Amino acid sequence: IFAKWIETNPYSVTAWKEFAEMEASLGETSRTRAVLELGVSQDELDLPELLWKTYIDFEIGEDNMDAARKLYDRLLEKTRHGKVYQSFAQFESTNGHVDKSRKIYRDGERALKSAITEASAGADGDSEGLAIALKQERVNLLKAWKDLETNMGSEEGLVEVEKKMPRKVKRKRPLLDEHGNTAGWEEYYDYVFEEDDEAAPHLKLLQAAQSWKKAMSAQES
Repeated sequence: IFAKWIETNPYSVTAWKEFAEMEASLGETSRTRAVLELGVSQDELDLPELLWKTYIDFEIGEDNMDAARKLYDRLLEKTRHGKVYQSFAQFESTNGHVDKSRKIYRDGERALKSAITEASAGADGDSEGLAIALKQERVNLLKAWKDLETNMGSEEGLVEVEKKMPRKVKRKRPLLDEHGNTAGWEEYYDYVFEEDDEAAPHLKLLQAAQSWKKAMSAQES
């Protein structure tokens, strides 16, 4: 039944997850692992992070921490989502590896900083929205990192992460009507990361280049 379900819906995480859970309920550890491995190897999945989490939780449940760690590494080759970094870091801290956890938080913060820079260089509303969402991910990651340093880390580590915490500011942006004209203004909250100010001149050049490219495309069309 499950094999047929997967054959007709290879992108369905629900199908792969329930297939693996069935094998696990029968005590078939090797078959469970094989099903999960085949599942995460699919080119397209509707909820890939959920299946990866199931796989990681399975290995943790089997007390196979090295395998779980390798799965986190593989997942971070596919996605740079802040929640993945945070989950990985908490996995390491739970197992007593504070230094490894701190390194993962550093890597995650650096990756999100780079992603924010790229998104902020865009000239459209979608890019702005993505940048705001990424900033929130970065803030959440930094808060989790700060909790690590407060509860298990060091004074030096706490100073390091506190220097990276942003200021929360209120801004305004235009509301556009269907014709692209300004119909009003709305307030929203943004985060300002002090250490990013050094990159501001470079960011402005990227934004100007993006705006010029968009204008030229509009003229050509």
